Amino acid sequence: MVTLGNRGWQANMGMQVNMDMRAKRDAQAKREVQVNMEVQANMEARGKADQGIRGFLWEEEGLGTVEIVLILAVLVGIALIFRQYIFGFIKEIMDNIMGGSVSEVLSNPLGQ
Repeated sequence: MVTLGNRGWQANMGMQVNMDMRAKRDAQAKREVQVNMEVQANMEARGKADQGIRGFLWEEEGLGTVEIVLILAVLVGIALIFRQYIFGFIKEIMDNIMGGSVSEVLSNPLGQ
């Protein structure tokens, strides 16, 4: 049987301590790398989301203010042209709801 002297035992323990410290450093380094990768992935995802929102807000396609104003102007114009007909039609509907006969509505649905 080979016996280690006092110095051999101390050297063996020193190697064991060094290996334990090295394993701890390696584990810590792996954790740091993993955390850094997660942070980087989150930053990339957030950057893409920010670009998508900014792109949507600055997009020049679709309906603009001028188009909506023109549509509203046309609708108001149509309402003014057919104002008497629209008010008459609404009056007939309200009269029928409030007590007019159904036969009058069926015989003349447009109130002419």
